[in-house]
Amino acid sequence: MSELPLFKQSDERDALKKRCRAKGIKLQTLLDLVEVEIEMVGRARKRGINEKFDEIFDQEISSNS
Repeated sequence: MSELPLFKQSDERDALKKRCRAKGIKLQTLLDLVEVEIEMVGRARKRGINEKFDEIFDQEISSNS
């Protein structure tokens, strides 16, 4: 994940943090979702992506409880 310029540059990362805060999600949650998507790149079918997204969202919900 850290190899993506968007996540390495502090100005862009700060902008992402601000947007996440405005939407009420953690930056790490966004990063985890993007990481899952990157792992699926090149696959003909993204089997299991919904389950992985659900796991990430479940972690987000449980950490906010």
